[in-house]
Amino acid sequence: MKTFLFFIPFILASLTLHSQVKAITEKGDTILVFKNGTWTKYQKKSELSNQDSKVEVTITVDEFSDEKKICTKNTYFSNNDKNYSKSSLYGSICIEKDLIIFEMMCLKTDLGCMIQNKSMMQVKLTNGEIIDFIQISPTSCKDSHTISFYALSKDNLLEPIFMKPDIDYNLSLLKTYNWEVIRITGSEYYINFTATFDNGLFFKQHLLALENNK
Repeated sequence: MKTFLFFIPFILASLTLHSQVKAITEKGDTILVFKNGTWTKYQKKSELSNQDSKVEVTITVDEFSDEKKICTKNTYFSNNDKNYSKSSLYGSICIEKDLIIFEMMCLKTDLGCMIQNKSMMQVKLTNGEIIDFIQISPTSCKDSHTISFYALSKDNLLEPIFMKPDIDYNLSLLKTYNWEVIRITGSEYYINFTATFDNGLFFKQHLLALENNK
């Protein structure tokens, strides 16, 4: 993540993306500027159009509160860890109460315990950035887990003032770049899952599908 250490002249473009602003620097580069003063390069070529996302979604409405929950269909992730040859991972993304939650189902993975507010998922992107996710679901010590994550590091979970800007920044990267490796870490061990041709666009496509169905 880049932080402004000095003033960089830029011209604000007319498009505002949620809590980020698209801007043009003095050199003509297009960037996304976030409320916390950080910025990232705007990658127009890697954006997906509405037609590019063919991910199925399900929408459920609570009959008492009328609150809507939107979830994408589970995607399978291959496993390249020889120590966990029988393990598998399925993932989906949901929006509930304006929060984006990453749901991961790990089958036959003895990682020790998956601990609430401590265990992590990390996603390495094709630009080299690593996104940290913190577990928000209850602690589980089984050999199979269904885990909910926020796109936020443990440290920033403890600093509410930084939560939304950092989540927005992480989501912008996930929408821009493909992923290469997913690592899920429990109390004892970790396991890696590597992107394939079929699921390399998982975060881009699923996040776009949610946006299209809000």
